[in-house]
Amino acid sequence: MKKILGSMVAALIILSVAIPVSHAVVEASNGFAGGSGTAEDPYQITDWIQLDSVRDDLSAHFILMNNLDSATGGYGELAGSGANSGAGWLPIGTEGSPFSGSLDGQGFGIEEVHIDRADSEYVGLFGFIGGGAVVEAIGLTDCVVIGSFRTGGLVGASAGTVNECYATGSVNADDNDTGGLMGVNAYGTLTNCYATVSVNGLSRVGGLVGLNGGIMRNCYATGSVTGDTDVGGLVGDSLGGVSNSFWDTQTSGAASSDGGTGKTTAELMRLETFTDTDTDGLDEAWDMAAVGHGEIDPAAVWNIVDGRGYPFLNWERVRVEVQLELKAGWNMVSVPQGLPDGEDTVEKVFKGEIDAIYTWNPSSAGGGDYEELDDDDVLDWQRGYWIAVTEDKTLTLRI
Repeated sequence: MKKILGSMVAALIILSVAIPVSHAVVEASNGFAGGSGTAEDPYQITDWIQLDSVRDDLSAHFILMNNLDSATGGYGELAGSGANSGAGWLPIGTEGSPFSGSLDGQGFGIEEVHIDRADSEYVGLFGFIGGGAVVEAIGLTDCVVIGSFRTGGLVGASAGTVNECYATGSVNADDNDTGGLMGVNAYGTLTNCYATVSVNGLSRVGGLVGLNGGIMRNCYATGSVTGDTDVGGLVGDSLGGVSNSFWDTQTSGAASSDGGTGKTTAELMRLETFTDTDTDGLDEAWDMAAVGHGEIDPAAVWNIVDGRGYPFLNWERVRVEVQLELKAGWNMVSVPQGLPDGEDTVEKVFKGEIDAIYTWNPSSAGGGDYEELDDDDVLDWQRGYWIAVTEDKTLTLRI
């Protein structure tokens, strides 16, 4: 085997994904997993096909029963990059026929949504959320959204209530009113939400909301934001009220915002920023509790591992992001303990970014030898791995 040289530098930053909660799913004859669509007995959603069916009854009530991702039924034809002839997911609700019901995500995630509708207005998981509608407790992770006028990760425009939601990924538009979570908050209410989204648009571009005409409170954004005019780390342009909210001036690249208060990365990772009312921009303490790594305090809306990561919602499970600074050649690495089942393979962890991976197998003939691993081999946190790359690179492993 070649001479092995290299090093690994791992910096842990707190991120989050939804925790599955156990629920009984009752089969129904209406195409949903259960329920009758009332507020007391909402339709139950367990796959992409059922989520897509929300557009057929826009005033009904719905709950998400599990995470939706690329392995969930209907993803390829409805939400993947090849869905709808490459256009991806079709947003739910339009300006003329908005979503007017409710969707309770129950802390589950909607993952890897692809939308490529550069010629369309009101683009997001939802196109338009009307007055009286409620969307809450949803984590939209790794979204890739491309639209035109009024584009956001979760919703293009909202006149309703959006509470305890977040988005990660990228949002790009070649027109105005572009936001990481929401393109336009049109007289709606947005509370206890955040976005870690790379956002790019023309005018009125914000890390969380492009154009705010409603109420925003207890929100933050950390993603990079670029545009031509009215570009803000949190909000591009605001005609409404923004209070008790922040953006990261370092990661966003934005020195200003039309609402909210800019903080450094270190400041946004401190409990006191959100609970000490002497903090600039804070008029009332957030409902937030400090927890240890891997812990959750469900009694508080927000949790934070003080000094280690950004705040996260109490229904999220803390995960770690490991940054590997790799040198061309061979590097010795290890992986953290607690990788979720199905997310612990070579393919899932390294995502095709390495050229080879070996580990020592003491059971090999002759007293042991190095063994090359395949994409579907499971990684063990108690073992070391030699990985090869052809050039210097930084890998960010979300595990």
